[in-house]
Amino acid sequence: MSLNQRNLLAYFNYLKTRHPLMKSLMTLINLIRIVQIPLEMIVAKLSKNNEAVFVLALELSKFVIKFGIWQGSGWRPVPKQFYTSIERKEENNFNVEGEDSKVKRLEEKMNRLDLQLKEAKSREPLDYYLKGHKSNIYTLQPQTSFKPCADWTSWTRELTHLARPSVYALCLLIFSKQKNNQKNWIPLAISLLMDLYSKWPELRNKKTSETESPLESEEKSRRLLDFLYYPLRSPLYQSVSSDLLDGIEERIGEIYLLGPVVETIKIYRKLWENVYFYTSAS
Repeated sequence: MSLNQRNLLAYFNYLKTRHPLMKSLMTLINLIRIVQIPLEMIVAKLSKNNEAVFVLALELSKFVIKFGIWQGSGWRPVPKQFYTSIERKEENNFNVEGEDSKVKRLEEKMNRLDLQLKEAKSREPLDYYLKGHKSNIYTLQPQTSFKPCADWTSWTRELTHLARPSVYALCLLIFSKQKNNQKNWIPLAISLLMDLYSKWPELRNKKTSETESPLESEEKSRRLLDFLYYPLRSPLYQSVSSDLLDGIEERIGEIYLLGPVVETIKIYRKLWENVYFYTSAS
């Protein structure tokens, strides 16, 4: 586990101490993200007309959950991913705790290290121990990994970021039945405007604080990657991206042994076109 992953785990464990529902909310949002694509496929197969309603209902559910996590965290930015700990219980317990408990855990670790050194014929166990127990200020004080929204502007930007998928799904439901081709661009345009507003400081490469944590920088970079989904969304995909991909497939198909790559691209293209959650970035 990298240092950033360890710090993120420490932050999530800190969130669980703030409110008794935080653990349930984080588990629920993880569960929804796992099942949303197969569920959408099932709903689309049973009733294509109800697919947009199902997508909107799921996006609204996710918004309510993320808003609860946002409020419960003290209005700190909501990370894109919620990792599940794969470490032992005694190793992932970075919750805020009393000094006696911290001292006791430190003594236990030192005793285990002493035993390793006594049994070792080289310094390899020490190196292994130090590599496996990296920590910094954000591990010891996880509440500093993400700073609360400092002003009204940062608060509205985060709210816009959380609400964008729901607004986009609502616009798709409203304008999907419109025969006017120009109105089909409205959901995409509204979504893009909301993303531009919520991510404008990152687009300008402007740090909101001189003491920005590595996790905050990583989360902002991850959010900027959401813009890569726009060429795969309707109607931009049908108007521009589809023809470009046709050309790429034709070029790749001419190269020996790359036929399977072309077939894989074709499969994913069908998913991009027909399954909302593949390109929703929510």
